[in-house]
Formats: sequence, C-alpha cells, structure tokens
Amino acid sequence: MWIYAEISPCRIAQLAFGMDNAYRCRLSVWGQKGEIMANRIFTAPEEYEAQVTVSGEFAAEKKFADNQFYHSLQRFVDCARNGVPETHYRKLLQQAELIDKVRQG
Repeated sequence: MWIYAEISPCRIAQLAFGMDNAYRCRLSVWGQKGEIMANRIFTAPEEYEAQVTVSGEFAAEKKFADNQFYHSLQRFVDCARNGVPETHYRKLLQQAELIDKVRQG
C-alpha cells in the first residue's frame, strides 16, 4: 500500500506498508538536499550495530548498537511513573491524524 500524505503545504510524506511483502526493517528519508538511510532499525539484537548513512550536503556515516526493544519499554515505564509531557500528546495526536489519512487512502 502506498500512501501520499500532505503534512503541511510544503511537506508531503510518501509511505509504503504491506503485510504481504517481504519483511524489511529499514528506514529511508529523502528530500531535495540528500537522504538518510538506516538499516535494521527495529528488532535488531542488542549487540547489532545499525548503520545510518546521510548522503548529500551533510554526508556522514555512523554505526551504533542499541537495544531498541528495551529502551521502548524503559520509556513506557518512565512515562507511566512520571507522566507524559504535553508535547508528547501533541505528537501523538499528529500521529493519529496521519494514521487516519492512511486508513482513508
């Protein structure tokens, strides 16, 4: 499924998603001045070094290891214990609006 969503008058997102596709755990964001690509951003083993590549005007490459699953749970527990900052609610509402656009096609 391909979705084109207008986020603001100057920003448009193109998203692709499908449960009948081969599994991918990759992120790619591109624009007029370059691209950011990351491999294996979710479900990677704790010791796996993900590679993030920035091409274009600000070219760079970095490898890092992170336990994404553990840190997601840690953040959830922190929010449950200490509350969620107001800015996070706004971001969640924006995400919900984008999901609605995806569902509507």
